[in-house]
Amino acid sequence: MDRKVYRRIRIAVAVGVFSLTAFCFIAGNERMARLLSLQPGPVLVRLVTNFTLSGLFLTAGFFATAFLFGRYFCATLCPLGAMQDAADSFRR
Repeated sequence: MDRKVYRRIRIAVAVGVFSLTAFCFIAGNERMARLLSLQPGPVLVRLVTNFTLSGLFLTAGFFATAFLFGRYFCATLCPLGAMQDAADSFRR
């Protein structure tokens, strides 16, 4: 596939993840809050404060994904990274 196709797919996934995260904040119900707890920050806090096996596996999965995919993990699956990329593209 062409580079432009990969870029469009990455942007579509980033918009989807960011929209889902924003919807979870806006909806404010318990089911949506569970989705937010799967983000890397809350998982790492859970692992440090209350060690659980699921927290360990999720943290290891996040680190492995970030190691394998580099900045694409932060630019696509992390809402903050998606916002930073969007702000950078507006600046250009």
